[in-house]
Amino acid sequence: MIEILIVDDSPEIRAFMGECVEMMGMRATVAASAGEALRRLASQPVDLVISDLAMPGIDGWGLIDRLRGVHPGVPVVLMSGWDVDRRLARARGAAGWLSKPFGYRAMKEAIRPWVALEEELV
Repeated sequence: MIEILIVDDSPEIRAFMGECVEMMGMRATVAASAGEALRRLASQPVDLVISDLAMPGIDGWGLIDRLRGVHPGVPVVLMSGWDVDRRLARARGAAGWLSKPFGYRAMKEAIRPWVALEEELV
């Protein structure tokens, strides 16, 4: 089963995204910070990480930088309410982008290139 790690300091966003991932027929794991995400990834492999850009401590850019050293094949889709140049985001290592606020369909489209979605479940 496809495993997606959701990293956001907002419990509401983690819950919403976790429900969306499960509705798509995949398994969601959540982390409240980049540090927590890195600890989880040390023992639990995932297929994709979706991370908020602005978080206390290590931000989304820092998470991408650290993942490249230990899990270079894991794509990271960043999300933010800030207006960020998507070409810059890709150049810095983001596999994709989600602009907040977003709904189920936008989330599905943002992760579609990185995971195989079973159409009958979405």
